[in-house]
Amino acid sequence: MEIVLSEDAKDAIWSEITVAAPKREADVEQWLILPLLRALGYRDADIRAKAPVVFQEGRQGRPHEADYVIYYGPVHTREYSLIVVEAKKPSEALSPGLKQAESYAFNLRAPFLLLTNGVAFEIWQLQPTRESVKTFEAPVASLATHRGRIEELISREAAAQHCRQLDLKPLPQASGIFAAYEEAELSRHANEGIARTIKGPETEAPALSIRSLLNDGALIHAPSGFGKSTLVADLRHAALLERASDPTRPLAIEIPMPDLEVSGQSIVEFARERVKAHAPAVTKEAFLTALRDQGAVFLCDAFDRVASSRRAVIEADLRNLRRDYPKVELLVVDRSPVGERLGLPNWELLKLDYQQQVELTDRLAPSRHASVRYSLPKLLDNLAEHPLLLTLMVEHYVKNGDYPQRLGVLFESWLETLLERSARTVSEFETLRAALTTVAAATADGPVPPAQALSALAESGHAGADLDRLTALGAVLAARLVEVRHEALADFLRAGAFFDAATGDPVQMASALRIEPGSMFPAFLIEGATSLPVQRAIWQRLSITSFTSYADALRYRGDLSSDFQAGEEGEHSRLFAEEFMRGFAEPLEGFFAPLAEILTRELAGETASRIAVHGTLVDDGNGFIYSFAPPGDGDASVTVGFPVGGHHYQNLARTGIRADGGRLLGFARLVKEIRALVKKRWLIGGTEFANERLIARLHFLQEAYDFPLAGVAGFDEIETMLEPHREQFAGNNFGSETAFYIAEMFDDIAQLRAASRTAVERWWLQYGPFSLEEPENAKRLVAEYWTRAQRIYAEIAEHSFPRLRAELAQYCALPLRYEVRLCMSKHHGASWHYRWLPVATWPEAGADVEISDERLSVGDEGFRERAQIAFARLRRPGIVALSSGMSGVPDFSGYDWKGLFDGETPPFRLAFEMLKHDLNRLVERAPSRDGAAEDPLFLD
Repeated sequence: MEIVLSEDAKDAIWSEITVAAPKREADVEQWLILPLLRALGYRDADIRAKAPVVFQEGRQGRPHEADYVIYYGPVHTREYSLIVVEAKKPSEALSPGLKQAESYAFNLRAPFLLLTNGVAFEIWQLQPTRESVKTFEAPVASLATHRGRIEELISREAAAQHCRQLDLKPLPQASGIFAAYEEAELSRHANEGIARTIKGPETEAPALSIRSLLNDGALIHAPSGFGKSTLVADLRHAALLERASDPTRPLAIEIPMPDLEVSGQSIVEFARERVKAHAPAVTKEAFLTALRDQGAVFLCDAFDRVASSRRAVIEADLRNLRRDYPKVELLVVDRSPVGERLGLPNWELLKLDYQQQVELTDRLAPSRHASVRYSLPKLLDNLAEHPLLLTLMVEHYVKNGDYPQRLGVLFESWLETLLERSARTVSEFETLRAALTTVAAATADGPVPPAQALSALAESGHAGADLDRLTALGAVLAARLVEVRHEALADFLRAGAFFDAATGDPVQMASALRIEPGSMFPAFLIEGATSLPVQRAIWQRLSITSFTSYADALRYRGDLSSDFQAGEEGEHSRLFAEEFMRGFAEPLEGFFAPLAEILTRELAGETASRIAVHGTLVDDGNGFIYSFAPPGDGDASVTVGFPVGGHHYQNLARTGIRADGGRLLGFARLVKEIRALVKKRWLIGGTEFANERLIARLHFLQEAYDFPLAGVAGFDEIETMLEPHREQFAGNNFGSETAFYIAEMFDDIAQLRAASRTAVERWWLQYGPFSLEEPENAKRLVAEYWTRAQRIYAEIAEHSFPRLRAELAQYCALPLRYEVRLCMSKHHGASWHYRWLPVATWPEAGADVEISDERLSVGDEGFRERAQIAFARLRRPGIVALSSGMSGVPDFSGYDWKGLFDGETPPFRLAFEMLKHDLNRLVERAPSRDGAAEDPLFLD
């Protein structure tokens, strides 16, 4: 609560100014400056010590800081600055600091400059001519005799009035019945956030600009520890600043969603209570009128922490809010992209780019020399993209002078800071740690009521006072609901509890683990596994969860190198080869099982459901040479020895592959082979896939080998012509990726016959050559192009990647209906612009085509609103894949955009482009190097 000094208190300050004799700059600040400012009517919220002054973008040594900057209210920006204060030691003259102080005042647009060394006292005032003039000068010992003049110049209201007379800035203030609420909210802003980036449909933008990009709201999603709550605070502060400058702007209200859940109130009722706590005069009707007339910005934080049993009710409440109060902007923060259920577009809070990493490290560890980010070891490069982890790394660096080598060290350091280990005995610290671990375990499914948390603590032998102590330390948030301060920290503690309780069969223990997508729990588990059997059990569990969790965990796996290097040299090779095979085979079985036989055929030389590896470490353990083969005697999956004949070689030293890094290498090999299958079209699909692939291969044989296939469509005739070549291989002509076995064409024909087809369907011929001179035929051809492309893609996803379907963004959006604009260009000929929306059923899929010179974009305000409505109505994820574009119209010549002949039809080619983009989104999550290697992981 703000303290207002009485007149007697102010008199006392003026009379005491001449009593003490300052010796240091700190004495000047504490004995003279701060008391004098309070006597002049300034509040604590007006005063900011060590205020940063930025003269230009970019980093030029240590940031400049003014000793004090005095503002008109709690909004600490240039629009509210009044006075820059420069304090000196009593032994220093004032004149040498004048130039720098003036530059600070000019940069901050402050009309007054106050200089003092505790002996002399000067006030400089900005004039209407925009010149700074010294308007007061006196010894500090005589200031009390000049009280009237000083108050006339720089008392709070006098300084503000001079600023207004200069027309320098309006100094707006919150007013009306909401003023107390707005001032309280502005006062609690900690200025913690750095400029972040968000990604929405086809665009990236500064995170704080999201409100200007949208009509009525968005869902912002990011993993745990990505700074979502800090962004909410920054968005709230920015909205409050807007309203302070323009009272017609909407009110900003932060809604912690777990608190809303436990309150049992509607979001409107809860929001009013938040406002009324500071502004009791706000009646229900006044609040609802403000929502209807001016709107509001509702910032809903931690939506992912709402219990699953209550989500549907709260989602319905949020949808009703948007319906009943259309001027309300709804910004929801969640770990997962679930905005479609709320009728909101999904925007992703992106990882830190390099410049943002530098900005964050400079803020956490200011230096007169190079940013500490520049000295970050390459081992930790990949972690620096994660805001929480980078913060922990820099704090560790500031405290210890070096960087941690493991995730656990980062979080252990954070835990020790939270629980104030240095000030506690061992038993006190361990008691608090155990209590916090209990709370973490009790809140695994979401925040719990205090009674439930206390019950869990009691069962673990803890007193209720331990919860109070954890809350006082800030390690636990305990208002209406109880939860660990940060979910990533809770995951760290839960992983530790898992290992503490680990007894019995590790596979059985690991299979019982609950793993949520987007959490850091898998990373802590895999790093904390200090024995090979336990680590293998956790990997096996992850291989049946989600691909992204598995790929992320590879980055953090615990180092078992010493175990792999013990014993005989042959044992080293056996362990490395076993891990290589597990890294290849487990995710193959878990995520790509339908393709296992195809991969085995290509890598081992024969069709089988499983594959084995024959290999050994070479070059003193710096290289691994291996070949794939069918399982050996006794169904063995690994045989140690030098491969005979064709083989692969990996330079382990060059990519920093550790002694226990076989799993990473095996996984990288698998990803490479899956990508090769996609390029060669060696996948599994349905009827449309089989028809289009057969067409492509018929065209290729005709072009590459002069097969007389022009116009041939009947399956009997095709098989008769191909039978003499059934066991042959075709491809690698014209520089394209096309390569296939003739026998596969018989398989496609068999699949088509099973669907009651008797001939190849060259469906585009019915429309004739594409020409805008035949507009109706052109429109029908284009519509069928888009329909077939997405049907082929759906068949591939469902038959080849059934375990990945929920992680393929484009697939999750299907089926789609495109909007297409055909146009003619003097330079580029016929082209089109396109975009799409989801539809409910496949019969609705296709395209609406028109001939026009106008472009289409998902950035159009009206289209984005239509997209939000469509995804919300269908309760379908996938808006992150929403896109628009421009390209040439379909070309059925069999040439791709590079001019290489592959014989493929345009929809077949487009389906694989969609698949490639979706797969790339997934595999780029895996690390590209191991250890501190300079070179990314490469494969022969």
